[in-house]
Amino acid sequence: MQAKLSKLLDRIIKLSLLVFVVGAVALLLIFVLKITAPNPMFSVLSIISGIAIFLFIIMWTLIFGLSIYYTIQFHDRKYVAYIVIFLIATLAAAINYFITM
Repeated sequence: MQAKLSKLLDRIIKLSLLVFVVGAVALLLIFVLKITAPNPMFSVLSIISGIAIFLFIIMWTLIFGLSIYYTIQFHDRKYVAYIVIFLIATLAAAINYFITM
């Protein structure tokens, strides 16, 4: 059970990083090429980056929950760093929200 959960977490982490890179590249292309709204490429890249960001958030929430379960269930601190990263990112997003509000 521990090996299967560890393998699942590793695969989800790798997949989430791939999804993040795809979304980041799409956003980077929008800004570097200075693509604006009337251009159909803007719509395509916006959809790709939006879906990638949405999937990335879902995956990191899943990683957060599975990391907590793994740590509590097996008393192994292998994935504690991901819990801390998630909490720091959530705190940064909250601070950003209140600053720009």
